[in-house]
Amino acid sequence: GKLLFRRELDSRRFPTQPKGSSDQLLLLEAEPGKVPVVHRLDALTGMPVAAVALQELEKLSVRPEALGSSRNWMQLAAADAERLYLPVDGPQTNGAPCIGAFDDAGKLVWNWTGSRGRRFVMAGLRGERLCVVESGARGSDKAGGKIAVLRASDGAVLRELDLGDQVQLPLNWHRSWLPEPAPPLLLLTDRTADRAQTRRLIAMALDDELPSFQQALAPEDGEGINTPVLGPGFLAFAVKPAQGRGPVRLYAVQLADRRGAFADGRKQQVLPCSPPYEMTAAGPYTVISAADGLILLGQPRKPR
Repeated sequence: GKLLFRRELDSRRFPTQPKGSSDQLLLLEAEPGKVPVVHRLDALTGMPVAAVALQELEKLSVRPEALGSSRNWMQLAAADAERLYLPVDGPQTNGAPCIGAFDDAGKLVWNWTGSRGRRFVMAGLRGERLCVVESGARGSDKAGGKIAVLRASDGAVLRELDLGDQVQLPLNWHRSWLPEPAPPLLLLTDRTADRAQTRRLIAMALDDELPSFQQALAPEDGEGINTPVLGPGFLAFAVKPAQGRGPVRLYAVQLADRRGAFADGRKQQVLPCSPPYEMTAAGPYTVISAADGLILLGQPRKPR
């Protein structure tokens, strides 16, 4: 409980709170009429590591004064030992979300630009990869989206996928001022853009040893429940009913071939329970929490 350091911040100079990224804090200084600076601070001591002056920000079609107009966009900023990664949303640019990678001297090393009319859902690092998720503007269910996995060193697109309509926020990755690295397997749901409008789970791998795949869901399924369980060789995730109340459908698939991972080979089963629903892993068990109790699932016991 010892206080490691304390620093008072003038809100006129520092419009957002610091963002945790790995072992550093990223602090934006954005005074009107001056070049914005992102201070990289040691997370334990508060001592400066680098001050990245964003003099090349306009190469991204971003007006420097726009950075201070939104207080939450720095939640998506990230840094590694060599670069600072700044995602800037569509309303702050020419209409398309973009990411700029800057070195400690403030030079723009590379940039990635999304699609006009879309906004960032999430962005963040996982090792040498940077993942971005964009979708249609707030309030629009029909503007599609995209997931892109980029190489952090040069911005090369390693894999990408166009999303359909009604893109849900990721089930296992959320905005935060704390460090929030991208997960090994990014999971979200959407609906296909064709006439069928099929609800599906999208799994996009950031780690090479994991597969990327899509899993069609039942017609009566709605959005997924946060905190799916990625276990040894399997994935378990739960889906709310589209009508809001009613039983949860739990899916369990083998990662190697997407066959059912339940003991009898099934891929899904319906669990009678009432909202609100939550899901988590507890040791070797998968736990579903609902208003009327807990459901605990695990490996079947071997007969003695």
